[in-house]
Amino acid sequence: MYKDFPKIKFPKRRLDGSFCVEVSLRVNSPEPDVLERRITTWLDEWTETNRHWKRSEAGSTGGSVDFFEEFAGPPSNVKCKNNLLRFRLEGRPAAKKIWKDWLILRLLKELVGAFHEITAVEEIVDCPHV
Repeated sequence: MYKDFPKIKFPKRRLDGSFCVEVSLRVNSPEPDVLERRITTWLDEWTETNRHWKRSEAGSTGGSVDFFEEFAGPPSNVKCKNNLLRFRLEGRPAAKKIWKDWLILRLLKELVGAFHEITAVEEIVDCPHV
């Protein structure tokens, strides 16, 4: 399943070293506003429940890592429109490449598994300027 995920190029860092990535998911839902609210709630709850990750669970010997060492907060700015659901992740200046593992091996894997409405990961890109 993950071989179909788009390849993530390292994001552009801001002057302070932080970054932002936007994840777009292809969805099929007759009620996108309801799906948007459900996924927003799920993301907030998932972040709180899964904040600490024992990397040995993923075959790594890296010990325990904290979601908030890599990210400034839970996924935000969830929007669902035109069969696309988007959300953003704000990376901390000190974030290492572990942020990609958090996103692909944990968050997206579980999100796609939890919502049958998600049909594909469309893209992962630098956040557009606001």
